Amino acid sequence: MTSEWRTVTVGEFAPFTYGKGLPASKRNPIGRVPVFGSNGIVGYHDSALTDGPTIIIGRKGTAGAVHYSPIPCWPIDTTFFVTGSDASLLRFKYYALRTLGFEHMNSDSAVPGLNRDAAHARELRVLKESEQRAIAHILGTLDDKIELNRRMNETLAAMAQTVFKSWFINFDPVIDNALAAGNPIPEAIQPRAKIRRSILNGTAERNGYEKLSDTIRQRFPSAFEYTEEIGYIPKGWRIGPVSELATLNPESWTVKTAPDYIQYVDLANTKNGRIKLAVPYEFSEAPSRARRVLRQGDTIIGIVRPGNRSFAYIHNNDLTGSTGFAVMRPKNDSFRAFVYLHLTRDEIIDHFAHLADGAAYPAIRPEVVAKLKCVLPSKKLLENFETLTHPWFGCIGTRESQTNSLAELRDTLLPKLVSGELRLREAEKFLDLTNKSGDADLKAQIERQLEELKERQN
Repeated sequence: MTSEWRTVTVGEFAPFTYGKGLPASKRNPIGRVPVFGSNGIVGYHDSALTDGPTIIIGRKGTAGAVHYSPIPCWPIDTTFFVTGSDASLLRFKYYALRTLGFEHMNSDSAVPGLNRDAAHARELRVLKESEQRAIAHILGTLDDKIELNRRMNETLAAMAQTVFKSWFINFDPVIDNALAAGNPIPEAIQPRAKIRRSILNGTAERNGYEKLSDTIRQRFPSAFEYTEEIGYIPKGWRIGPVSELATLNPESWTVKTAPDYIQYVDLANTKNGRIKLAVPYEFSEAPSRARRVLRQGDTIIGIVRPGNRSFAYIHNNDLTGSTGFAVMRPKNDSFRAFVYLHLTRDEIIDHFAHLADGAAYPAIRPEVVAKLKCVLPSKKLLENFETLTHPWFGCIGTRESQTNSLAELRDTLLPKLVSGELRLREAEKFLDLTNKSGDADLKAQIERQLEELKERQN
């Protein structure tokens, strides 16, 4: 790369400013301004400390971690931050700072900490500004694709939860059928019935997923009956444990029984219903304790510190994971979405957290997950629900796969571009091919690009 290089210190290139404290009690949780701690977004507020895009560096706790906010934000007092009037150059600074290994500069043995003077003294070589902008564009485009995938997956997951709640928690189609038939509505369900009347009369907005075919609507009853377990449920439905729909921990392996090649995913890779695709895991390094076998359609629920909200829907076969979570394998493909969406509702995860025992490692037994009660509609209705939601879960899995490939490409290009090891025109070819790839072949295209890059390096 023929460029003009100069050596600067971090203090000259991107001087750090100390973050400012903002206790959780003073934040607005429904605000739109992200609040950053050393480990990323820790909440939201209605006003910002910075006035534009911001680089956030962990000072205490997750010391040295580097984050980027494309919008004004509030970095708290466990962080440093960097701002600038030129968003393109600021984004290059973000990528350059990520290559300096601040996470290895811990200056406090008790609480991990990054010393600002020590960080400012670090030297790095930087390119002329035109090439800084070009690199920021290439890497930023990949990060933007990753963020778009994340938002689209959040939307699809929210759609699935909305329909699940409407059908199986609020019983909206049953209420609608009862209203149409003139059947009595139990007092406990009257508040929801009032909302449904407004929707059906056109005086309230529909959520967009309520228009049912006559065939599906007729599969819902038009009356309610009382149960001791949870109160009123649709007539003809019943209450039973999740184990009627899914098998608990159906398979596992040990060092003696493991296949020659497996893939491994640990509980630490799951949070808020997201899961990293597994990476190759060497059999020679396999631990002696048992590992759970994961198959497509499984639901995994964290049983150690369940309040951390570690859970996932498994999109790939031939994965394994630690025994720190319960594996629920649907007994029928038609049960997949129902089992996952029931077990990962906020109130269910909170219930598991409340039941957790143990001071150091509060946990629940896997059987607690399997014995959890749920409403059990007809198998045909579960098939209808799976038919509706399965394409959404398929899209989520495809985008998760694409996101991991995009992140691998970005992480491969980042140090090579910032150091000058890779020419800009070579990296632009990678980006151009990625831009031309459709959703269906994006992952395969990225993998081919990575293989080509590795071959050239060798």
